[in-house]
This record gives sequence, structure tokens and C-alpha cells, in this order.
Amino acid sequence: MSDEAMAGRAGLPRPYYEEPGITIYHADCRDILPLLPKIDLVLTDPPYPTWMVIEYRFEPSTIKCLSRFDCRQYVFWTPAVPFPLTYSGKRIWDKRVGTATQYEEIYERNNASGYKLHRHHSMGCFSSVSARMTGEIISGHPSQKPLKLIIELIVTTEAQLILDPFMGSGTTLVAAKQLGRRAIGIEIEEKYCRIAVGRLRQAVLPLEPAAPESRSNWDREHAGGGAAGGATGDRDRDRGAMVRGGGGEVEGWG
Repeated sequence: MSDEAMAGRAGLPRPYYEEPGITIYHADCRDILPLLPKIDLVLTDPPYPTWMVIEYRFEPSTIKCLSRFDCRQYVFWTPAVPFPLTYSGKRIWDKRVGTATQYEEIYERNNASGYKLHRHHSMGCFSSVSARMTGEIISGHPSQKPLKLIIELIVTTEAQLILDPFMGSGTTLVAAKQLGRRAIGIEIEEKYCRIAVGRLRQAVLPLEPAAPESRSNWDREHAGGGAAGGATGDRDRDRGAMVRGGGGEVEGWG
């Protein structure tokens, strides 16, 4: 590990889960962000002031923690209220379905200006229809984003270390792993940390064998029946965590 990386990890709590290139912290991101090493890209879907405010613990000041980073950022946001931070460009995610909100905004920060459109079917809420339309697996997170959309955003950059401070079910980390990039995820709800771990255990870096995983907090606390068996049991207990898309190969967890 480089001196910069070591310095960045000073004072950090033990990760909830860790494997080569991927780290998850079960914490409030505001406690972790000041301790992180230099980040190349922030890609995140923070709590909105108009959707599941209590469950997602929305506070008006939460998103402002992103202002501490001067790297390139992609931040999802609702079209119902103005985006509260400065930005250099805006992209639109067309959900291609007749939901109450048919599109969401993706604000680009700290980069050249531009306005682009991305069309990917919404993952819906635990819907087998969404699974069939996308060919992905529904994780059980109510705000799950399409894996293909996240991959599409990452490949516009050369970022090697990606941060998602509002990790949810881990789509950003799964996408980063599939692309051979490193990623850090932070999530305040443990049930979503568990789902993210299950998804990451299914993903393999391209052109490389799956590396042995060091024992983490997750391994110690969920020991019994083998690591893979424990992960399967946990995600089976989470609502909608195993809705599989039909027709064709599943590309990964959504």
C-alpha cells in the first residue's frame, strides 16, 4: 500500500467488508469522508427530500459533504426540487417506463459542461418485470439504479479510485469491480451493506481469477456455514433480494 493510501486510512474504523480493490464502511459518511485518501471520482445517489425521507434519513445538510471533494462527480437528484450544489453539466436518466417520475437528473460537478441523455429501464421496487426488462437481479433496495447506467458513467472517466458515500445496495462498487477499478462505499443502513456484500461476492474482476478475501467484520459477524452460505442466507432474508431477470445471462447485481 502506498504512503498516500496509508495516510488516508489513518483513523478510519475497521471496514465492514474488504476485498482487493473494494472497501465498505458501515457508517455515517460524514464521519468517514474527512479520513479518506485522494478520490478520483464520486458517483452517488444521495437521499432526496421528496422520497422515503425517514428511511433514508434525509437531512438538508447531508449532500453538502460532497463539497469537500474537488474531483469529478456524478450525483443523482430528483427533478422535483433544485439541485443544492454547484455543477458543470447535467445528464438525464430516462427510465423508459410510465412511473410517477419518468426521469431523474444526474449532475456532473468539477468537469467540463455538457448535457447528455441516458436511456435505461428503471429497476422498479422489487419488480420481476424490471428484472426481465433489464436482465439484472433486483437487490431489494427501493432506489436501485441500473448497473449498465452506472458502468456507462464510470467509463466516461479514467478514475481508478471511485467513492460512493451513499452506497445503498452497492451498484457503484459492483460496476467498479467489473471494470477493474477500485472503489469505496459507505452506507449507514446495515441491511444494505449485507446486500452489497452478497453482490460483490458474485462479481469477478475481468480477466482475473477471484482473489482470496481477507476476513473482515462481515466475515467474523456472519461466520457459520461458510462465507458464501452466510451471504446467501442474509440476502435471502432481505425483501426482494433474489428476483432474477429471465432470458439471457445475468450481468450482475443491480
